[in-house]
Amino acid sequence: MPIRRLAAGIGALALVVGCTDSEPGTSSTVLSPSPAEVSSASTPPATVEVDPAVDGDIAARMLDGLEDLKSTVETMRGLSFLDPPRIRIVTAEQLATRHGAAVDATLDRAEVDADTRLLRMLGLLGAGQDLRALLAELSAETPAALYDPVVGTLVVGASPDELGPTARSVVVRGLVQALADQYHRVTTRTGNLTRAGRFDEAAALGALFEADATYFQLVYVQGLPGVDRVAVAAAAPEPPPNLPSVLAEQLTLTAERGIAFVEAMVRHGGTGQVDAAYEATPLTTEGLLHPERLLAGEPGLTMPAIELAIDGYRVVEQGSLGEMGLRSLLVDALDPEILTRAADGWGADQSVLLFGGGDTAWVYAHRADSVADAVEVAQGFLDHATGVLGLTDAVEARGGVEYADGPYLFVDREGDGLAVVVASDVEAGRTLRDLVVIP
Repeated sequence: MPIRRLAAGIGALALVVGCTDSEPGTSSTVLSPSPAEVSSASTPPATVEVDPAVDGDIAARMLDGLEDLKSTVETMRGLSFLDPPRIRIVTAEQLATRHGAAVDATLDRAEVDADTRLLRMLGLLGAGQDLRALLAELSAETPAALYDPVVGTLVVGASPDELGPTARSVVVRGLVQALADQYHRVTTRTGNLTRAGRFDEAAALGALFEADATYFQLVYVQGLPGVDRVAVAAAAPEPPPNLPSVLAEQLTLTAERGIAFVEAMVRHGGTGQVDAAYEATPLTTEGLLHPERLLAGEPGLTMPAIELAIDGYRVVEQGSLGEMGLRSLLVDALDPEILTRAADGWGADQSVLLFGGGDTAWVYAHRADSVADAVEVAQGFLDHATGVLGLTDAVEARGGVEYADGPYLFVDREGDGLAVVVASDVEAGRTLRDLVVIP
């Protein structure tokens, strides 16, 4: 999962309650869509299952509220459920157990160990930082409800307080995800894209899925009475303060950048435009970061997968990183304005990660929108070499620039294409340098 982690970010782990305490209609972030777009079709009541361990009186008092929220979501989102949403009410303890199991499933130890090797070699994770603990901390708090995409069920925790304002807002979020999954098969499609190595597209689709739900959760919260908005805002967890920049940067894809994208779609064409975005071919993180490009139908560039083989190494993963992945790579090397300018010129890319015993090697090929854009990205990697990895002894090698006084690093550019090699072993790095082809 290392390359996937760089591309897709951590949206699946970041179960953060979106909230706002501003007055409805005054937020600079959220624009409420017109309810006139809702489908006139009606659906049967939600299919609700109550765990036997749940107090019957509490469950009975929750049922009407859940049905009302289903109708609210259909109105806000402009869609009616194709099938009655499946809801299961469980105890708070059962919900916490289910949440913990879901987090553990996304933090496979072998995959996180591989992530750690790559991020440390790239200088994006400090030697004393525990990636698994950092990622787990993002999801430490059990939400009031969670959508289980595997079985298509919204799992809601029973509470003596029944459905307070925070719990209702989280249920709204989960119902929006259930609705989007019914119409756009997000879970299935994301899995297929990931298996095909199309990590940038999987990242974009997953980020839209998270941002869609969070946006309409915010719309719902803005319509609550002031005292309830304050309660929701007070309950919202803060991201851990010690997140490495690479993870904090990725978190923004499903937070403010994703929400801004959904708002741009709503402004342009209502909730129907949000649905159209799900079906964009392809939907990339470039499109999410630059909604005007997606709306203009700008054609994207394509690149074949990198095919490399060297003795003693095996390919762990290969695929595309996208514009967001490029931003994540260079976030520690460049100030925000230069980072945005460099990443804006992303056109297409591919990367491959190789392991050989205790050594790690990574190859990245990038095609920019223009020669000037490629120059900026190449300079970004050189700045990363000196400013982040602390490399100093640059020499010319095979037309590019090579460092061999730390992790091996090589950067070369021709026209609008460039190639980067980073390796913990110098000889493996030089072998890959001689094999890599600049697109």
